Amino acid sequence: MENEESTTKSAPLSDEAIAKAKLNANHPDLELDITAKARQKAEKKAKKDEPKGPGVIASILEFVTKAGEKGISKESILTKLTTRFPERVSEGMSKTINVQLPVRMSRERKVKIVKLDNGKFQLKVNAKKAEKAA
Repeated sequence: MENEESTTKSAPLSDEAIAKAKLNANHPDLELDITAKARQKAEKKAKKDEPKGPGVIASILEFVTKAGEKGISKESILTKLTTRFPERVSEGMSKTINVQLPVRMSRERKVKIVKLDNGKFQLKVNAKKAEKAA
């Protein structure tokens, strides 16, 4: 009778299981490798937990809010975004501006952004809310 190969497949080992196996092997050079990996994971987790600043969409809302009654153009917003986020591609931010202003941002952020006759955008403040804020 021929030996039949096992058709069962085992699941890949987790990093933790590999680390335990290496530690049990009592190889000092392998222990150094494990601690380096553990350090890298800890650094990555710490970086992930760092608080992030405002993103592109929050910045767009900030610029429109600060523009006041005169409003702000999409080009001006893009210029400000490229200085605030130099690592990002300006074409992507331009697409974000076009998608967000005025309808989507108004709907999702529950504010009223309107396009003025001169093509600029303005945050429309409700008269009752303005009185409460003052």
